[in-house]
Amino acid sequence: MLKGNRYIFLKNESNLTAKQKTIKEELSMAKLNLKSIRAMQIREAFQQVYVAERNKL
Repeated sequence: MLKGNRYIFLKNESNLTAKQKTIKEELSMAKLNLKSIRAMQIREAFQQVYVAERNKL
């Protein structure tokens, strides 16, 4: 299921193509209990915290 989608998890959301965004949404919405999906969610949450702190200053 994840084969061939490595860079979807490594790229920032703003750098994804439309096709990659669709695949990412499908994988996230599938309610998969995969460590890869959880790691991606943690990474995105950390990025949001970093951006929020930077915008606050």
